[in-house]
Amino acid sequence: MIMRTLGTSGYRIRFSLSRAHAAQPGGLAAQFTYNGLAQYHEVKRLTVRRHLPVPPDMAFAWLTTYTPDDTSIFGDSPGGRKVTRISGNEFSLANRYPGTSLQEETHVTILPPDRWQGRGVLKFRSFKVAEYDQSWVLRPAGAGSELEMSVDLNITSSLVRLYLLLRPDFIEREIELHYDRIKAAMIADFGARTQFQNGG
Repeated sequence: MIMRTLGTSGYRIRFSLSRAHAAQPGGLAAQFTYNGLAQYHEVKRLTVRRHLPVPPDMAFAWLTTYTPDDTSIFGDSPGGRKVTRISGNEFSLANRYPGTSLQEETHVTILPPDRWQGRGVLKFRSFKVAEYDQSWVLRPAGAGSELEMSVDLNITSSLVRLYLLLRPDFIEREIELHYDRIKAAMIADFGARTQFQNGG
């Protein structure tokens, strides 16, 4: 999910923020204006697209089969996700990130045959850091499919917004990496053909 992007850098966020707070008047901290913080106070829309190596029906089944070991796709230890089925097509996903106090909770609704949506929140200990609404859709693309993910992201923590002023492209780059890893895992699982390994 989207907030895996912040989960990868929990300690870097805290370190950068501590440096900003320590800055003297006229230094780095004085450069952060209200207008700068406001760009992340409002909801931010992000979209990413990836060409996948299998037809939409197969990609849909693979992407919406949730397991506790899903976290290993993103470099975390297996077993980091708690999966709870709420009803037939609704799931609660709770991710824990080793070495941090971050936790992510997402409510996912699967909408066959080609789309699903989620609403989630990221917390640092008991404090809400961000909330988001996500949607995914799969479309035919040659012999494979195209996955489009859109997210409306609301950073609720002023400290995280401050960090993002230091790293304005951080979330976009981490989301791109997130979906590169999903594509790589799918290629490995399906034994994709050469054209997909070289394709978009």
